[in-house]
Parts: sequence; C-alpha cells; structure tokens
Amino acid sequence: MINLLPPAEKEAITYARYNTQIRSWIIGAFVGLAGVAIVVLGGQMILRQSTENYQQAINSSKEQLQRQDQKETLEQVKGIQSSFKLVVDVLSREVLFSKLLPQVGQVMPSGTVLEDLSLNTDAGQTAFDLTASARDFTSGSQIQVNLVDPSNKLFEKADLVNVSCPSDQEEPTEYPCRVTMRVLPAKANQFLLINPESNKK
Repeated sequence: MINLLPPAEKEAITYARYNTQIRSWIIGAFVGLAGVAIVVLGGQMILRQSTENYQQAINSSKEQLQRQDQKETLEQVKGIQSSFKLVVDVLSREVLFSKLLPQVGQVMPSGTVLEDLSLNTDAGQTAFDLTASARDFTSGSQIQVNLVDPSNKLFEKADLVNVSCPSDQEEPTEYPCRVTMRVLPAKANQFLLINPESNKK
C-alpha cells in the first residue's frame, strides 16, 4: 500500500496518535493517583476511627478502675472507722467480769450451770454470748426469763439462740442440755459497765 499523503500531513497524523496515547497515559495516571488517594484517605479515616475507639475504651476502663478503687477505698475507710469507733467505745468503758459473773450466777435458775460468758461486739454494740448447761429443756429456757427480769437490772434483752437436749448420750451427765443465748446489758447495770469519767466525778 502506497501512502500518497504529504509529509506534513503524515507527520501531523503521527503526532496526533502520540498525543492520543499520551492523553490516555495521563488519564490513566490520574485515575491511578485518584485510586491511591482514595485508598490512603480511607485508610487514614479507618485508622483515626480505630484510634478514637481504642482511646474511648481506654478512658472508660480507667474511669471504671478509678471508681472501683474509690469504692474499695471508701469501704475500707468505713470499716476502719467502724472498728475505731468500736475500740474507742469498748475502751471508754470497763467490763467488770469479776463483778458480773457472781451476779449472773445468782440469777441462774435451779438445775442450770453457767459455762461461759464472753464479750461480743460483732454487731457494733456491746453484747454477751452466754453458754450454760441444764438438766432439762424447762430449766434451760428459764435462764432467759431470769436474765431479763427487771428486778435484777442485769440485762435488758436475751435472745435464745439454741437449746439442745440430746437423748442418745453415750455417757449420761447430770446436765445434758446445752443452752446458748446472746444478751444485751441493761443501761442501769452498774456491775457490768463503768464509765471511767463517771468514776472521776
């Protein structure tokens, strides 16, 4: 095939083809750059969002830990305050067991024996745990009645915890029943609690 076009026109056609290819390359390059930019921006946005989410989670965890620490600290402080108050209350008064025990022994009903009397401050107030032995259930129950008798002025309240009278003892004893109770001292009980300040007056 013989090309009879003038040289100038042939050259123009050639450059036009080059220009078309160059434009295609440029457009492709711009499209590629736009794609890269979209990927980079999208990655940055995802990274920023992830960073913010992690930071919020960290801040929330810190606040929660602080609240827990504060709660535990407050509970410990309250426990220390309660213990300190109880110690001050107990130390500000003298428990005269040497005078109390004979008084309790005098009001014990017939057929019973006082086994133990111990101070109990678990409930935040001064109370006593009393343990006694009895010949039968009736005698054991009578201990409670005698202790709260207003004429004795010893205790204002006596809670009967347990009265057990086992019937299948291997070695029968004179006092088979065991009685446990918790008693609160009467406010007018001079044999039990003495305030040292009142003694100075």
